[in-house]
Order: sequence, then structure tokens, then C-alpha cells
Amino acid sequence: MSPTLSVRTSLEFAFAAAKKGTSGPLTGHNYVFVVTIENADPAAMDRTRSMVEARVVQELDHSILDDRLARTDLHAVARWIWDHLDGGVEGLAEVRLQERPGEWVALRNEE
Repeated sequence: MSPTLSVRTSLEFAFAAAKKGTSGPLTGHNYVFVVTIENADPAAMDRTRSMVEARVVQELDHSILDDRLARTDLHAVARWIWDHLDGGVEGLAEVRLQERPGEWVALRNEE
């Protein structure tokens, strides 16, 4: 008997944003994030990509994060992304955010 399988589809995005350093001046950061959708409809992936671009990338790219978020650490930025996609991206399973190579934060829907 074959196992029940779920399919997860991931889309990768990037944006560049600045945030205030501990000593005051703005510092630029390049972020990469991955949105994972469970049991995604392949026909809806273009719509999903457009939604993520509009709700996250266009909002954060070339912005000053301190103007949009109370905290700008990796966890807080990942949560902001999740909150802006939740309810709009059907089957949202995970948001992974990278600020530096080899360092990721992942938020997962555990339901």
C-alpha cells in the first residue's frame, strides 16, 4: 500500500532593505526568502507569485525596515512576511528568511 503524500511547493524571492545599526547609521541588507505552500494548485502558482511580489517584495524592497516594523531582527521580519501572506496564500506552510548565507529563520504552520 502506498503512503499518503503531501506536496509542498516553494517559491524563492529577494529584496534589499536598510535598517538602523546599533550606532545609528543605516546599513543595507540583502534578504532571500522562501514561501512554501502545501498541496498548491500548479495552475495558481503565477497568481501566488504575483501576490507575494505585491504584498512583500514591493513593500520591503529598497525600504527602511525601521519605518515599517517595531523590530528589525530576522525573526520579526519573517513574522511580518508571514502576517502579510497569511489568509491570502492558500496552504501557506512555511516562510524561510535569510539575511546572511547559512543563517535562516523558518516559521511553519504546525496545524
